[in-house]
Amino acid sequence: MSLPVFYIYTPDYTPYSSGIRVLHILCHKLNLLGFESYVVSKVVSVEFNTPVLSQATIDLHKKQGRMQITIYAESEMGNPLQSTNVIRWLLNKPNFFYQNWFGEFDQNEFIVHHDEGFRPPWIQSNGQFIPHVDRTLFNTKNVAEKREGLIIYSHRVEVAEKYPDWITKIEYISSSNRKTPEECAEMYKRASALVVYERAAAHAEAGLCGCPTIFRENEKYNADYIFSSYWSMSSFKDFDPNISTLNQGNGVKLEKIYDDEDAMHTQLLDQLIRRSIEFFNLRSSLNPEDFPSIWLAQCQLLLNKQDFFSAGKVLEKIFSFPEISNRALYYYFRFAKETGNDIEAKEILRMLNEKLDSYKSEEFMGRLIQKINSDNFAI
Repeated sequence: MSLPVFYIYTPDYTPYSSGIRVLHILCHKLNLLGFESYVVSKVVSVEFNTPVLSQATIDLHKKQGRMQITIYAESEMGNPLQSTNVIRWLLNKPNFFYQNWFGEFDQNEFIVHHDEGFRPPWIQSNGQFIPHVDRTLFNTKNVAEKREGLIIYSHRVEVAEKYPDWITKIEYISSSNRKTPEECAEMYKRASALVVYERAAAHAEAGLCGCPTIFRENEKYNADYIFSSYWSMSSFKDFDPNISTLNQGNGVKLEKIYDDEDAMHTQLLDQLIRRSIEFFNLRSSLNPEDFPSIWLAQCQLLLNKQDFFSAGKVLEKIFSFPEISNRALYYYFRFAKETGNDIEAKEILRMLNEKLDSYKSEEFMGRLIQKINSDNFAI
């Protein structure tokens, strides 16, 4: 049997997004491990081996009879490539950035979570972390002999805090004051500490440059996951004028641990991918029409085109499956509403909200329910 091929559905490469960087690194690592892999994007990084997928390549693989596996991050909960073999890779909490997840996955999908905190408690998933810090930039080479000043990191949280008098210099990294990775590395190599108010990979980049991080927890951010890991050696919760001394030598220690961890996770990734191939091989006898996610992708396209006649036919097929998904209920609600069947739409909406409420997790589903009940919700 010929080897499978992987298509990673990702936005254009940017160093400013950890999630996007992870997807491109994933493609790169799969190619290094001998699994042929492509990205579905136009912009890539010269840093990685990430060939861009084309329709001609897809057609060639299909003609060769190769198993085609598509990897989607949680930012894309549909199936735009209409793939029969889908890996869902949770790089953040579902519905954190986009309200596009209905609390369940197709039973024929292989689920992976980047961090335990990203896995909804009722979902069975496979843990797989992918280290993504650029070690050519973030390291202890050429660090300042005497560190000074703070770096305040805040992209999604408004900061209103008075800092201690001993702090003589403050620099900022934020959505309105972006820094390149090169600029960040230079800052981390001379600052006394990085201060964060939200979850971010910046603490790892700083730590590998010998710069400690001060975690300022708030109602939206808890840093327990940091203090229960090896990063705790370079992590603090309070300001201390002796923080550089307290963190002395920790950068070098973190570099060793991080690099060893990277090698370990590469081995684990190889094992995970082989398990996913076995998972899909067990389902290889299924035809494309046996996959609800493919019909749902078609239904979404037809609803967006307002081709309600064809959408209705597809919905009939979707509702012939033994299990009716929450996404299917939503598409039926949208179909009924947009075709003027308000009574049916109201009843379907009641059923959908009842199912979503059953997950008892406002963190994952609360904003979705609110948005569905608004007049302008669309996926």
